[in-house]
Amino acid sequence: MPQDPSFICVKNLKMSFDENSHVLKGINLDINEGEIFALLGPNGCGKTVLLKCMAGILPVSSGHVFVKGTDITYIDFTERQHVLAPFGMLFQNNALFDSLTIAENIMYGLSSEITEITADEMQEVVEKLNFVGLDAAVANLYPDELSGGMNKRVALARTLANTPHLVFLDAPTCGLDPILTNTLNQFIVRYVKKMSVSGILVTHDLESVRKIADRVGLMFKGKIIWTGTVQEMDETQDPYAYQFVRGLSRGPYTDL
Repeated sequence: MPQDPSFICVKNLKMSFDENSHVLKGINLDINEGEIFALLGPNGCGKTVLLKCMAGILPVSSGHVFVKGTDITYIDFTERQHVLAPFGMLFQNNALFDSLTIAENIMYGLSSEITEITADEMQEVVEKLNFVGLDAAVANLYPDELSGGMNKRVALARTLANTPHLVFLDAPTCGLDPILTNTLNQFIVRYVKKMSVSGILVTHDLESVRKIADRVGLMFKGKIIWTGTVQEMDETQDPYAYQFVRGLSRGPYTDL
């Protein structure tokens, strides 16, 4: 166990899909309790892989992930879920079940055993829908009957269904227009402030980072090459961070 562990502590984490594909190359990261940490970087740099390794969805090649001082890296699925619970994950593609109603999808966030929803459970579903700006009328519809933005909000409602104190957010605003992006950010911030949530946000959306995150890590080729606060991100002269934040076509990312 690391000394004085953070809420999440990643030590020399490496991950390869095969001997020629080294995706994570020794990640070290500390995330404090109640902090939202944003992972930025170009496509293919390893952000989502790191997120999924931290959540226990993907196995690691070596290194460790500690949550509240407990090493979850090599324990079995049941033990890992116990340590991480309650936690929620919002996938980039929403990962809603097309064959389940909206209510059943949200209840899946509470239990993987799908049974007939009771009146009390439906009331809970409606409360989750209301939190993300949807009403009871959508509860008995299916995902293909809703717009992409509404499905994104349903996915967020499912993520928050078990009142998590740790959330993993994979590109939550991807594909949304500016109005829906701002709306979803407001829902996330409202929950984060209300529940003192810790979380990891993967995104390319700098406005979302500025509204949601406390600190930022910039990834490149499987490594975290820069960290700082959101204000430091906007003020940095680090050449990699400077190019990425300002969207410049010339710089160390592209002048290789």
